[in-house]
Amino acid sequence: MRSSSCPHTEDGQVVGVAGILADITDQKQSQKKLAEQTNLLKTILGSTPDMVFLKDRQSVYLAANDAFCRFLGKRESEITGKTDFDFYDPETAEAFRAEDREVISTQRSRDKDFSIVEGKHTRWMHVVKNPVYDDSGECNGLVCSIRDVTDRKRVEEDLKISEERLKMAMDGTNDGLWDWDVTTDQIYRSIRWEAMLGYEVGEIGPSVKIWEEMVHPEDKEMVVNALEAHLRKETESYRAEYRVRHKAGNWVWILD
Repeated sequence: MRSSSCPHTEDGQVVGVAGILADITDQKQSQKKLAEQTNLLKTILGSTPDMVFLKDRQSVYLAANDAFCRFLGKRESEITGKTDFDFYDPETAEAFRAEDREVISTQRSRDKDFSIVEGKHTRWMHVVKNPVYDDSGECNGLVCSIRDVTDRKRVEEDLKISEERLKMAMDGTNDGLWDWDVTTDQIYRSIRWEAMLGYEVGEIGPSVKIWEEMVHPEDKEMVVNALEAHLRKETESYRAEYRVRHKAGNWVWILD
């Protein structure tokens, strides 16, 4: 309950008191629920390793979770009320400001990867910015989450280097090499493989059907049966001798 009162006076003497008593149970329950939701949200944001912060339409920080505070080396009270120009160099801050304006003006999410150089090391971050709306549906700011994806980037880079080395090895050998991705039905052929049959690099398409059309009609059933048996794990390796049509029109014997 909430009460308020006002004394009633006559000739300067208090002769009575008028009061109003209001039931504010619903209001108190709403305040309690809001406080519980706020605490829950803070707990969730505080436990996630992702950096999360909230900005208004002018790109002023309104809130930041523990991970983002640790990243900047600041307390939340030292972040809120300030902008990126207080924490980054002017060029970086202006780039962030431009992204914020784009998200707010288009009301569309934006994501990207960016790198941070720390001494001899580079950290990669994945950033997602989403517009935030008020009760009337008007966009009044944005929320941003930042995830450290350095490990993922390293794996991707190692895989890229490995693939490049494999390609160099395949292209450098005297044998023609090929790699069939059965999930996409696409075949990679080395430079030597194509040259053996009189073709330029990339002149033969990656489709398996192109290869089937090049195989001699009398050998096709044998080759297909050998491949299918290997795919069914009935043989330890695939091996076949058959004829393939050269670009010049003659038949060339090859060993797979």
